[in-house]
Amino acid sequence: MQCVIMAAGEGVRMRPLTLTTPKPMIIVNGRPLLLHLLESLPEEVDELILVVGYLGQQIVDFLGNHYNGKRVSYVWQTAREGTFSALLLCRPFLKEGRFLVLYSDDLHDSVSLKKMASIPGLSILTMHHDEPKRFGVIEINPDHTIRSIVEKPENPASNLVSTGPCVLDSRIFDEKPAKHSNGELYLTVAVEGLAHRVPIHVVEAHYWIPIGYPRDISYAEKILAEKGKKE
Repeated sequence: MQCVIMAAGEGVRMRPLTLTTPKPMIIVNGRPLLLHLLESLPEEVDELILVVGYLGQQIVDFLGNHYNGKRVSYVWQTAREGTFSALLLCRPFLKEGRFLVLYSDDLHDSVSLKKMASIPGLSILTMHHDEPKRFGVIEINPDHTIRSIVEKPENPASNLVSTGPCVLDSRIFDEKPAKHSNGELYLTVAVEGLAHRVPIHVVEAHYWIPIGYPRDISYAEKILAEKGKKE
C-alpha cells in the first residue's frame, strides 16, 4: 500500500519554531514529528509519497529516497492551494488500488492506522473531541459510514471529528470540490462528496494528538511518556 503524507504547510501557528524548521521536523520527545508518524505506519505500507513545500529540502535531506525498506518519492507544492490540490499532484505516482493519506503534523496510534489499512474498502479515522468546532465534524449512517462532514461548523451536529488519516482510491479524483473562500481546495470536501457515492467506513482512533501550537508539544510529550510507561 502506498502512503501519501502532506508535509508542505508553513506551520504558521507553530511560529517561532517553524521560522527556520518545517513543521514535520519539529522535535517532539527527542525526535522529529515526522519520525513519530512514520513509526506508526501499518506494515502494509511499502511506499511513501511526501508532499513538501515550505523548507521542504530539510525533509528531503533527512529522509532521503528510502526509509526502513520503503521507497520514498517527493512531490513539491509551491503554492498554497490546499490539501486536495496536493493530492492531485500525487496522482501520477499513485498505482491502482487503495492508498493511505496522512498529515504530518499529528500523532496517531499504530493500532488504529493498521485497522484502517486492513479493513476492506475506504475509511476515515475519527475521534470524539470536546471542541468539535475546531475540526471537520462527522455524522454517521447506521452502518457506521460517513453521512456528512462539515469543516469547522459554528454549531456542530456531533462531537465526532476527523483526525485526518483516510484510506482512499482513485475515485477521489472524480470529485470537484468547490474552492474555499481562501482559494484553496480541501480534501475534506472531496471526501464528503465521495461519501455520497461510495461507503467510507468510520474508524475511531485509540488516541490522537494534534500538534497545532508550540504549547501542544509539552502535552504530546507527556502523553507519549505515559504511553511508554504502560507499554
